[in-house]
Amino acid sequence: MPTSTTLSTLNINKLTRAQYDTAVQGGVIGPTDLSIITDENFDAVPQFTTLPTASADNVGEVVQYIGASDATYTHNYFYECIEDSGTYSWNQTNVQPDYNTNDYTALLNKPSINNVVLSGNKTAADLSLLTDVTQGSNISIDKTNPANPVISATGQVNSDWNSNSGLSQILNKPSLSTVATTGSYNDLSNKPTIPAAQVNSDWNSNSGVSQILNKPTLATVATSGNYSDLSGTPTIPTVNNPTITITQGGVTKGSFTLNQASGDTIALDAGGGGGSVNIDNVTITENLSQEIQAVGTVNANSSNVSAPNVFDWVGTLAQYTSQNIASTHPDWVCYITDDEAPVGHNIIAFQEPTALNNYTWYRLYADGWVEQGGNYDNGSLAADFNTTVTFPIEMANTRYTATAIASRNNATASARAGYTNIFTHSATQLGVGWYRNANTNETMQYIDWSVSGMAA
Repeated sequence: MPTSTTLSTLNINKLTRAQYDTAVQGGVIGPTDLSIITDENFDAVPQFTTLPTASADNVGEVVQYIGASDATYTHNYFYECIEDSGTYSWNQTNVQPDYNTNDYTALLNKPSINNVVLSGNKTAADLSLLTDVTQGSNISIDKTNPANPVISATGQVNSDWNSNSGLSQILNKPSLSTVATTGSYNDLSNKPTIPAAQVNSDWNSNSGVSQILNKPTLATVATSGNYSDLSGTPTIPTVNNPTITITQGGVTKGSFTLNQASGDTIALDAGGGGGSVNIDNVTITENLSQEIQAVGTVNANSSNVSAPNVFDWVGTLAQYTSQNIASTHPDWVCYITDDEAPVGHNIIAFQEPTALNNYTWYRLYADGWVEQGGNYDNGSLAADFNTTVTFPIEMANTRYTATAIASRNNATASARAGYTNIFTHSATQLGVGWYRNANTNETMQYIDWSVSGMAA
């Protein structure tokens, strides 16, 4: 039983939660009793305006929250510290009247209707509820007092377009024009003017909707389609098909017509290829070994001599003899210079690099020295590639100087992250290649090469 203390006429009971529930059910606690809920040791339940942090130290402890109600805690409610899977929290506990008493009056937070708490017997009027409303009845609600609607004794009737009074009247009907009910085009006002139906256009028509306006004046050729009816026709020359004959040294090498369907290749002999050359009124034929003595020495300033363009070899008679030109190159056209005024290192033949000669070039000097080179295009950038190039002029032997360098864009030479290699050479060819260093991504496309030395 609870312990109690009497203060004046007020009984103060100190009891546990279980004792409080039993006392309430048994009617022991009266209206002049003040109860204090304690723990099992009859210690007073602590009260907090701010609950302490839940932890292992206060598991099982019950406190009363007397702070302002918020989303987490409710004023004057009791909370017990619990542990769930290592997490500690304050859980609302039931220290209010026992809900298992089957006594409705002992419940807290009873429901309400229209803000009237459902305690004791309530009438429909107490709860502001409507009564005696039957299905289909006409209810007119006073907007100023929606809680007390006025119920009409007459049910709703069908609306009638022709009705002028009562519930069947349609208020604020619009004024309809005649066409609204007839649906006839003839009852429309402001009807548009519709033109006559379209007819086919006629080139020859001169009036009415069939006439074509702004017709151009056509020339005769527009309808005849005849070339003869055109004005300002061009003068077309007569097409001829002459035959062109190519000769070299008086020998016919081939011929072609200007308007033939396909092309022809006419090869000319290197170095003049036959016939004869007249130098200072002395004729030199193909048999140079027989004619060389007849020429003797020739004035290099002769007006009819142009050494670089006419001759395959220029030198003194002694050079011609010592180099055995007659035997080694019987097809060459030679220019014999004055022994006292040798030509020396003058250029006697050259070639500029073009697309037609695969960008090869050379310079041949009178003393037999030659410089030549070219540009090789791999076709695309590559990590490694090699090729063999052929000299335009044969070298005397393999004892010549050769260089090669690779580039990416044919404009700036470069050998970074790799190297250019000359892997073979002969009197007529040079083997060159580009090789990338390991662990790099350098690529090249072009190789410029050159050689210099004595010609064959």
